[in-house]
Amino acid sequence: MTFAPALAVAPDGEAYLTAGFTGTLDTDPTPNATTPLAQSGANTNLFLLRLNPDGNLRYATAANTPGNDLLPTAIALDGLGRANVTASSQQTPDPGADPNDPVPDTDAYLYQFNARGRSVYVRHWDDNANDVIPKALAADAAGNLVLAGLATSRLDLDHGPATHFVSAL
Repeated sequence: MTFAPALAVAPDGEAYLTAGFTGTLDTDPTPNATTPLAQSGANTNLFLLRLNPDGNLRYATAANTPGNDLLPTAIALDGLGRANVTASSQQTPDPGADPNDPVPDTDAYLYQFNARGRSVYVRHWDDNANDVIPKALAADAAGNLVLAGLATSRLDLDHGPATHFVSAL
């Protein structure tokens, strides 16, 4: 199964498509060829395709989280040739969570891929037993990113020792 929630087109006409897939994903355009990009097993993984203006494959890459579905939600291209992709993943309840509340929480991820499709970094936001869901992403020419989403409680946005909470805007 494959679904495609986000598409972006660069000024040069190249198209970037991010989607989720389960099973094996074949991105080789050669007839009767089966060169799988990745195997996802029973879980949904994220993939990113870059196509030139003629529709020919430039690259394909994939990402996953161990044991959980990874569902892409948005894509933004920056002026430095990087593709930035947000995704959400339902996690199993955190250790110490209320055993009477077996509902998993949803975490947010931000992946950055360079112009060749290699992963530059991954950011992960987990608000313990609460949901963090990315909804929209924008990038500017300098590579600055703006991420919008939903958090069901206060959320610490930095990854350092300081705490910078956003509770409502």
